[in-house]
Amino acid sequence: MNTERGSQFYANKGGKSQFQKYLEDLGIKHVVSRKNNPQTNGKVERFWLEYAHHRWRFSPSMNSWDGIITEFTAHSA
Repeated sequence: MNTERGSQFYANKGGKSQFQKYLEDLGIKHVVSRKNNPQTNGKVERFWLEYAHHRWRFSPSMNSWDGIITEFTAHSA
């Protein structure tokens, strides 16, 4: 999973964030965007913008991290 370096996704001061630990427990590799890389960060931001605009089309399970990860891993296999 690719994310930006926001504190909700990435522990900037060492250690691991709760989100990183959660992905690790599920066996999902976490890829953090490089600093000062607007193209990659833009892709992540665009994904969440599209998700917000079309969220009503997704199943109710997509309203939580568990649901989002379950849906995407099911479709990417």
